Amino acid sequence: MEQIVNIKECPFCGANDFTEAKARFVSPLDDGFHGSVLYHTICLNCGSVVRSYIKDIKPFAKKK
Repeated sequence: MEQIVNIKECPFCGANDFTEAKARFVSPLDDGFHGSVLYHTICLNCGSVVRSYIKDIKPFAKKK
């Protein structure tokens, strides 16, 4: 289920102008071949990262 989070205000400075950045990283699975993209919502006024999240959580699901 996809959750939409609408950040209206930076909790650190109160500004409301944001951008999104992304970084690739390796997931904590034992085979080392899975990875995902970590997205960061960044305040353009103070530079704080106000949210970090992964859109594709499938690689993190427990194996049955």
